[in-house]
Formats: sequence, C-alpha cells, structure tokens
Amino acid sequence: MKLTVENFQEARQICIKAVLEAMKTLAPQAYIGGEGSEDGIYVAGVNEQNRILYITHFDWEEVIEILPAIETGKVKEWIIEVNEGCYPNGMIE
Repeated sequence: MKLTVENFQEARQICIKAVLEAMKTLAPQAYIGGEGSEDGIYVAGVNEQNRILYITHFDWEEVIEILPAIETGKVKEWIIEVNEGCYPNGMIE
C-alpha cells in the first residue's frame, strides 16, 4: 500500500491492528491506548507488573515504516528493531 494523505487513516488502522497482533507475541499483554492524548494512539506491550516492554506510536513516519514490514511479514522484527536504539535488546528492562 502506497501511503497518501487520502488513505492515511485506513493505513493507520491496518498498522495498529498488525502491531497489536505482533505485540501480543512479544509481551504477556498488549493494548491500544492514548486516544485523544497529545502523543496520540499507541500500542504497548506490557509484562505481568503492567510495565511497558515495547511501545509504538502511529504518526505518518511510523506508518510509512510499518507498511513494508506488514507486506513482508516482519512486524515483530520491526518492533524489536525500532525499540533497540532506546533499550538493550529492543526491550525496556
């Protein structure tokens, strides 16, 4: 899917769903949050103590990166890679 202004909302919803499913394989719990907040919608993966292990937002830049990961079936790997610069092994310790 080529991202355009016209299809951004549709593409964003596709990305949210794909990231949520991948997040469920990385963390004991995953959820969508941030609706109406300044930072916007995110998907978080949390551990048993409700501590965030991974988090992904869905601005234009993220959506344009996630779409190719969806097409290649590598969303889980994308989540790990994008978090790796912030946290050792891509996971918040």
